[in-house]
Amino acid sequence: MINPSNAPFFPGVEELLSWTSRRQQALAGNVANMDTPGYRAHDYSLEREMTEITKNGLQYITLVQYLNQKIRTLRAAINEGGKV
Repeated sequence: MINPSNAPFFPGVEELLSWTSRRQQALAGNVANMDTPGYRAHDYSLEREMTEITKNGLQYITLVQYLNQKIRTLRAAINEGGKV
């Protein structure tokens, strides 16, 4: 049996559903408060959300690469430091 959580597209679908839920909540709040004086309507832009997800992904990749380099440096120092 196929486990959907192992599918490569599952995280993307999960993010889309999360965004859809947040947008529906914002729109419902807009309808509920449309007669409230001074209330400012809220909305979520899919393009903005995707930009933020991409930015976070790039930051994650950069951090992982940086940490991997530091770990390699430490390993080399440990391995070379033990040799006389």
